[in-house]
Amino acid sequence: MTDKKIDRNIKKTRDFIESWKSFYTIFKGVLSKSTIDKKKEEEFLSTKGLISVRYEDLMDDIGVRPSMRVLKSDSIYNVLSLDELSTISDESLRNIGQQWKNSFSLLEALLSRLERNKKRLKNFSRFSIIIKNRKKKAR
Repeated sequence: MTDKKIDRNIKKTRDFIESWKSFYTIFKGVLSKSTIDKKKEEEFLSTKGLISVRYEDLMDDIGVRPSMRVLKSDSIYNVLSLDELSTISDESLRNIGQQWKNSFSLLEALLSRLERNKKRLKNFSRFSIIIKNRKKKAR
């Protein structure tokens, strides 16, 4: 048995992970440059907004309650302009890198859980689920 919702959530999670990687690549690329052009700043800020919306959408689809939603890169979200990055300490930059790694691990774990659920569902037949649901309703 397959579940279209799980398939959709797996795809959305994979897509989000790719966007998350791209966002961090943009962030790291900006850090390596001494001057920041307007185009890179616009790309960074628009990607940051898109990531935020996609994350909330993904969590809604998966059914994660707002109080349980943790993306551990708030430091990146708090960067309002790339000019601010020149004033960030080395320790803060290391913290941002660590937070990104932690968030990436969290996303990978979420994807892994969805894939395990998909595998588990393949072992069930529709008939056994219908019978199980009827038994629950009878109680």
